Amino acid sequence: MERYRRGGFWGKAGLVGLDGLEKSYGLVAKKVEGKVELREEGPLVWDFGDFENLI
Repeated sequence: MERYRRGGFWGKAGLVGLDGLEKSYGLVAKKVEGKVELREEGPLVWDFGDFENLI
C-alpha cells in the first residue's frame, strides 16, 4: 500500500486497474482561447464547444 500513499489520481492507478496503461494529460475547461495553438504544441485541449460538437 505504500506506493498508493503518494496521492493524486495516478498514485491510485493500481487500485483502479490503470497500471500499465499509457497516461495522457491535457486541459479541459469551459472556454479555451488559443486552443488551436496549444494543440499544435502537443497537449490535449478541449472546451465545452468541442463536446457540444460531438452530440
